Amino acid sequence: MTIKKEGYRLIKKKFNKLFPYKITSYCFALITMIISLLLVNFMRTLIDSMYTKAQTNHLYFPITILCVLYVLFIVIFQFIFRRTQIVGRNEILVILYNKLQEKRLSFFRDNNSGEIISLINNEGREVGDWLSYGVLGLFNLFTVLILNIGMMAYYNLNLTIIICAVVLLFYVSTRVLASYIAKLTSESFKVTGIINRFLLETLKSEQIIHTLKKHKWFKQKFSSYVYEQRYSIDKKTANINAIYMSIFLILSVLLPILIVVIGALFFSDKVSAGTLIAFYALTAHIQEPIQTIPQFFSMQKSAISLAENLLPLLEDDVNEDVKTTILPQKIDSLCVDVKHFSYNENDKKLLENLNFQMSSNDVIVIRGNSGVGKSTLLDLIMGFIRSTNTKITQGRIDLSNVSDEDRWEHILFVPQTPLLFEGTLNENLLMGDSFSNEELEEVIHAVCLEEFVTAERIHSVVGGDLDRVSGGQKQRICIARVLLRKPDLLILDEPTSALDGETSCELAKRLTEFTTKNNMMLLVISHKNDFDNYANSVIEVN
Repeated sequence: MTIKKEGYRLIKKKFNKLFPYKITSYCFALITMIISLLLVNFMRTLIDSMYTKAQTNHLYFPITILCVLYVLFIVIFQFIFRRTQIVGRNEILVILYNKLQEKRLSFFRDNNSGEIISLINNEGREVGDWLSYGVLGLFNLFTVLILNIGMMAYYNLNLTIIICAVVLLFYVSTRVLASYIAKLTSESFKVTGIINRFLLETLKSEQIIHTLKKHKWFKQKFSSYVYEQRYSIDKKTANINAIYMSIFLILSVLLPILIVVIGALFFSDKVSAGTLIAFYALTAHIQEPIQTIPQFFSMQKSAISLAENLLPLLEDDVNEDVKTTILPQKIDSLCVDVKHFSYNENDKKLLENLNFQMSSNDVIVIRGNSGVGKSTLLDLIMGFIRSTNTKITQGRIDLSNVSDEDRWEHILFVPQTPLLFEGTLNENLLMGDSFSNEELEEVIHAVCLEEFVTAERIHSVVGGDLDRVSGGQKQRICIARVLLRKPDLLILDEPTSALDGETSCELAKRLTEFTTKNNMMLLVISHKNDFDNYANSVIEVN
């Protein structure tokens, strides 16, 4: 069966940062191999000279120099080789994360976040390992094998043929076993992805688990994943690895001895004692390639297979519906007309016959019970979901003919659930953009955070495990983040849900003052009536 290589090809095309590391590492490896062969040859000459009582003083100096050079080059090679692996693992993470940031929103709706994380951390790492030290290691091992067998053939061709026959037998055996191990590894990765997803879901559900006292049920479910699925695969892998290592140990201990015995019995008249010792050393050299080359081939096969799992992440999104209509530099009005909306054909209809329009400085409040479609309306206006029964226009421009990027230049929203990433408060507000201190102070005042966002605290870390920011503060930080961009239309989803009554009223007052000053339209989705006194219209959705 032909292995698909499209995902592997896409990654390999971007994986060019390691080329200098690979070339440098291979050069040092090659020099080290040549020095080791020279040492073996000098050892052979020394033993034969001692056996024939010939002069050996002239051999000690070059042997000493070669030993020093060997130690020096092997240390340098190991440093570069390990650095190559580290660079490769980091490079694949950056490549995959960059591709993730290029995906359209639909990708994140269609793919589970736990699976995406598992793909990057598991499949991505395996592919990165192969493209970094895997390819390099395979080249090194083949070079070792070729150089050592070539040296053997130079000493005695017949004995070399016997060694090659034995080596080939071991190689075929280990190749079959390594291929099976690679297959089991691929299956293990799939189960690991399921376990990672369940772990992520568990972490998100800790409140439910504790309040419903469902610890035992979750423990049993997790145990079933580990013992009924993963354990059986790992047990098979362990058994095959046991056979694999047994073959290698037999090869490493018995083969060099066997070669010396065969040489002494059948070729004693053609090979010297020094040559037999040289064969012993060279046979020991080829043990690692015999054992490891099949592993690297299986690693390659596994990497190519796993790379296909990354294909949805690596492929460029096809923009089937190219938008050519451009919105004006500033939009000062918006008309929303929803006949009805339903997510599926048999679902209940939401937002039936809802229509309104707004202009600069307008404040519109959308109110209704849970499940009536308030958040759906937000998604429709933002373009997160589409409907042929909904028409959103700016003047004569239908926003369905406008690209998402152009739409989001003018329309921004703040979700009900605030999100701060781990970083300083300043980073969370600016997100890489530049704003003046006056602009920053203005929005901090607008969201009632002047006592919280002090000159010292602006550079303190928020988000992450050590986050000590309250829900209401997070909510207002997220609003300030969007206010800095001064969109033509700002949509707020339950902006005061985590605030007390006094702060809610003050926030509503300051936000409407800010949007009026900057000629913005403000659309508020809320259960509360904080914005009612400032609203041009309060729309009840039933």
